[in-house]
Amino acid sequence: MVSFALVTALLLLVGGISALIVNHQNNSVDRFMAAGDLLALLDEARLAELTFTRDHSTESINETVRILEGLMQQTRLLANQVGDEERAARLNEVGGAVQDYLTLFQRYVDLSLKSQLARGAMVDAAVNASTSSNALQDIQEKYIRLDTESVRKHREQEEEIAENSANSYEIVISVEEALDYEKNFLLTGRLRDLERVRSVISNLTAIINRLKARVRDPLSLELLEKINGEKDNYLVTLDKLESEFDPDNPPNLNTPRVLELDRSAFSMRDAAYALRSNERSVLSLVQRELADMQELMARRLSLSEEVSSILFGVGEARQADRDFLLSGTDEAREMLAHQTLALLENVISTANKIQTLLIEDDEKAAFESVVPSIEQYRDNFSRTVDVALETSSTGQAMVEAALKADSLLSSAQQSRLDDIEGAREWEGVLGPIGVVFALGIIFLAVLVRQTQKQISDAYSLVSSSIDYAQHIQRSILPASEQFSSVFDAHFIIWEPRDKVGGDFYAMFDWGKGSLVVLADCTGHGVPGAFMSLIAMSSIETALDEVKPGDVGALVQRAHQRVRATTGRSRAIDDADDGLELGAIYFEADKKRASFCGARFSIFVNDPTAKDAVYEIKGDRRGIGYQSTPDDFDFTAHPVKLTKSTQIYLTTDGYVDQVGGDFRRMFGKKRFVELLSQIGQSPMGDQKEMMLRNMIDYQGDEIRRDDVSVIGLKI
Repeated sequence: MVSFALVTALLLLVGGISALIVNHQNNSVDRFMAAGDLLALLDEARLAELTFTRDHSTESINETVRILEGLMQQTRLLANQVGDEERAARLNEVGGAVQDYLTLFQRYVDLSLKSQLARGAMVDAAVNASTSSNALQDIQEKYIRLDTESVRKHREQEEEIAENSANSYEIVISVEEALDYEKNFLLTGRLRDLERVRSVISNLTAIINRLKARVRDPLSLELLEKINGEKDNYLVTLDKLESEFDPDNPPNLNTPRVLELDRSAFSMRDAAYALRSNERSVLSLVQRELADMQELMARRLSLSEEVSSILFGVGEARQADRDFLLSGTDEAREMLAHQTLALLENVISTANKIQTLLIEDDEKAAFESVVPSIEQYRDNFSRTVDVALETSSTGQAMVEAALKADSLLSSAQQSRLDDIEGAREWEGVLGPIGVVFALGIIFLAVLVRQTQKQISDAYSLVSSSIDYAQHIQRSILPASEQFSSVFDAHFIIWEPRDKVGGDFYAMFDWGKGSLVVLADCTGHGVPGAFMSLIAMSSIETALDEVKPGDVGALVQRAHQRVRATTGRSRAIDDADDGLELGAIYFEADKKRASFCGARFSIFVNDPTAKDAVYEIKGDRRGIGYQSTPDDFDFTAHPVKLTKSTQIYLTTDGYVDQVGGDFRRMFGKKRFVELLSQIGQSPMGDQKEMMLRNMIDYQGDEIRRDDVSVIGLKI
């Protein structure tokens, strides 16, 4: 011990000197690395900031704020850890620059989002201005098309009326010609002149029909009907005159028949003159309407040009505001902003001027939204300009703050690099110190080797004792032949985590039947093995004190025995030892069984049941624990047995084993599925399958608990 104390003191001295040297250098390296880490965080923040300026995503905002807040926190921690006031002040200055950067970034984010909203409102207003102007232009074009069509129709009507007037004069000429032939007939009595009269009058039918197809005026149509009627009267009178004609006695010009004939001719002529006069009046009216229509069309064309100038002005303004948004300098933005506002003011002035030129109601209704939409476009653009310029200035200040923080951190990192260079001068001292330290370690190794030998001897003694304890524990477990004498087939898996364990199983002849018990005691290794001896003794004693077959009372009595046995030590160390147990009693004819569980279940494989493998759960109270009252009534569950029934008891070591791809417990669900898969195999094969499955699932994980499984086939 004296040698160990001297060597230890020497090592402490050498180690202390080395630690001071290494600590100084490590501190310099740590500070250099810390400054580098701060620079890396600042670069990450700048990258996240650039990502925000590109896509304006919420993720990039949160990432930038998170990095900058972390950077400030690390800067404050370093400033508090640094003993040098100058360096602490420099780190505080870095923190202030980062804080300015963060504040300006948040302001920049707010302005950017505000700019997006203002820009969206501006675009909507611009679209509304173009839409309302286009609507007014469409109305103008509609009326221009209508006016053009109306002018065309009026011109066609003018031509028709002029032709009607000419045709009406043809009627006058024809009537005059008929009168001449009529006089010749009356003077000479030649029937050839009478035929000529009939031919001339008959030609009037074609003229009248032509006029009827074109004439639109009611008075003209009435005159045409009069002419047509007089024409028919004239022809009838002419036929009567011809039938009464006597060549030897030609008619006198003053006879009633001749006078009637002349009256019809004169009526046709007067009506033709009236028709011609009326068509000329209609023509004059149409010409006046045509002149008015052409004047209106000229006004509409002028108005359409003004509306087109509004559309053109809005288009120029939209191009200018796009150039404003794409410009890279504040000077260019200001120039384009003045240009856009001037264009919009000019458009508003033009729109106000054309208001007096509007004619139709729908034009006026469409115009009501033109000026307000352009004014809204102008106002929203002005707001966009203000926000954009403020965003630009804030962005420049933000970049300057980031550059200032970067410069301060780079300076701090260079200072730490100088410290590292100074610390390297002490490296020559570390060599001799290392030799002394190595000699001390060698001497300590000799001392440790001697101690290891003593420990090894002690371990051999303890190990041999545990090996003998394993032999004793195995000797108290029932032999496999005892199970074979009762059941058609069975298997037993009993694998303590250590050489001895807290799991045990037992089989007893009880009354006329058989009792099978599987238990899991508190603890592992030697403590668990001792607990299993106490539990086994308590069960054996309880068998003599309880009526055979009453497994509920048996478990209750065993619980009381264990509590009585372990209760004597609880006043000393407050230990709470106990066990989980499953006990199943089989009647002699193997047709019925009774199960009682203390935090324990059994699994029954019965092909005749609805679920081939089902679980019978015991009570939620364990045996021997302080939380379980002495008079707690454990429940006995009846179990239906058939010739093909298989019963399985397992401690929680199997189902609680961790493994698999996700390092989770095996669990009861997988255990039930496993029993369903292997249930048709012989019991010996089932044991091998269960062991192999456990090893495969466990993989590289350690064994967590003792593992015990019993399978019984009726």
